[in-house]
Amino acid sequence: MANKHSIMTREMVESFCNSYYIPDEVHPTAPGRDRTITQFPEGKVGVYTRLFDYCGYRIPLTKFFVSVLKYFRIHISQLSPFGAARISHFEVLTRVLDLGPSVAVFRAFYTRMYSDGLFSFAKRSLSAPSCLSKPPDSIKNWADHFFWVDSRVFPISVPLYTGGVLEKDPAPHLTARQEQAVQVLSSNKAPFRRYPECFLALVGLSPYYPFGENTYPAFERPDRTDMGLLDYIRTADPRKVQVVEVQKEEEQVTLFDSIKHCFVSLDAPAAGHQASGSGSGAGAKVSVSSAAGNVVEENVIPEGSFLDLTDPECDVTVVEKNVAQKQPEKSKRKKLLKRSDPLPAKRLRVDHPSLASGTGGKSLASLRRTLPEGSLLLGTSSPADIPTQVAVQSSQVADTPVYTTVDTVTSSRGKTLVVPTSDVGGSSQPETSEESADSFYETAVLNSEDAKRWYIPR
Repeated sequence: MANKHSIMTREMVESFCNSYYIPDEVHPTAPGRDRTITQFPEGKVGVYTRLFDYCGYRIPLTKFFVSVLKYFRIHISQLSPFGAARISHFEVLTRVLDLGPSVAVFRAFYTRMYSDGLFSFAKRSLSAPSCLSKPPDSIKNWADHFFWVDSRVFPISVPLYTGGVLEKDPAPHLTARQEQAVQVLSSNKAPFRRYPECFLALVGLSPYYPFGENTYPAFERPDRTDMGLLDYIRTADPRKVQVVEVQKEEEQVTLFDSIKHCFVSLDAPAAGHQASGSGSGAGAKVSVSSAAGNVVEENVIPEGSFLDLTDPECDVTVVEKNVAQKQPEKSKRKKLLKRSDPLPAKRLRVDHPSLASGTGGKSLASLRRTLPEGSLLLGTSSPADIPTQVAVQSSQVADTPVYTTVDTVTSSRGKTLVVPTSDVGGSSQPETSEESADSFYETAVLNSEDAKRWYIPR
């Protein structure tokens, strides 16, 4: 599908843009009949018309839509209308249920798929939850209906996929709140529908509200009773439901003010876009503004990092490419990985000299080198001296003592050796949740009749 050439003329592009509120400031252009959607010129990206008339998105795009493509590393010119429709349906349903869209929750339902040069989304697995009661209808004659717009419409640097192995997206680790959102969405499935402009504005997919500035849309059944939004999106054809204008309350904000945080900014061109979608790999300097419009932070986002655009309190605008400021950060990471800084001196226990008894005057280090690493430790010939208390070990502190379960054996020279059999907590990699960055071993006190303990200096 991605190798189709556009049949859209300049007149067709102008007519379409007038119908779907595509602003002139993004310079929509007919591609010509010799270009595919991924052969866009420098400073442009290709977009299918079905992204707008079928999926319900507008320019500017929503932050959630861009965040999904950012996470899955999908260029907008390689996203099929069916993939965009699943993002749109998920975003509409979460806003109707007042949950707020989340990339992690989206991943609980969907995973990325690639076919015929385009990306889409499929159910994560047969046992995965579903929030879609009826999939998008089949559509025809869409692959050759696309045009160019300025690359700042898609304000992230994602290269075009040209082949190779696609990494499988692992199942997300969800918080309790996100797990609850999955359950709510699964219990309130809805079909994919096409909606009128007033509804798209109400749920934050379109910034263009066709009614009065101080009004909100409301939906009525044939008997003139109010219809809730969930019932509305479940109707056979929402476009046939009666829509009325309701005057906002005096203290209520306007509809536009309530949804303006949902959209990406078009104030500045995106960084890293080049011809045929090959990104420059440079970081971008961005300014993060509060809802009141005050700049609260300004820094550099490195290439490959995930920029969360779903925060309703922030508006992220790409200001300029900034290659020079990225290098010190990269150099710093290398320094941390090499561990070139001298480590602090290790502190020994007060009773450390007693550990050398029965070693023939040899150091612990020299005796360790005679056996495989971690398989042999020296001890005294008296099991009574072996402590029975096991210390808590933090995986984050390198200089903390470690205790382990040991057995004593006698070597050919008559010396008593202590051989570790297992870590106290079982596995040396205890299971931890994704929400915590720390791991630890549990404290245990065992009877000396069952097992022996020995102190191991690092």
